[in-house]
Amino acid sequence: MGSSGINAEYMGSSGINAEYMGSSGINAEYMGVDYDFSYTEPEEIADWGDAEDGIVKIFAMDENYEEMELKLDIKNDARAKVVTAVKKAIEEAAEDADGGARAVMMVFEGPRHMGGKVDILQIISDAKVVTGD
Repeated sequence: MGSSGINAEYMGSSGINAEYMGSSGINAEYMGVDYDFSYTEPEEIADWGDAEDGIVKIFAMDENYEEMELKLDIKNDARAKVVTAVKKAIEEAAEDADGGARAVMMVFEGPRHMGGKVDILQIISDAKVVTGD
């Protein structure tokens, strides 16, 4: 079980079988979702160190071509492997001369109940490069 409290292995965009046991003892189901990378703020990876509060905004598209804003804490040492994977995937996809490669953000999503309100939490768990379709 990682520091995020998620005890799961990512199994693709069809979803994951993950369960989170919160401190309240309530089980929440998390799903794995893939998002196609679009751009970041700051735009250049070399400028990420200048990001306000160490948070890089990653804009990506879901399967319905709707833009999603994801945030990545690049100064959190516990997230170093994910930050490295995201940078590597973005750089590798950008270097593809044919334009057939795309960087894909692998994200865990799940509900957070606060009073009568439900928020969807998203955490980037990994990144990969996909070629072709």
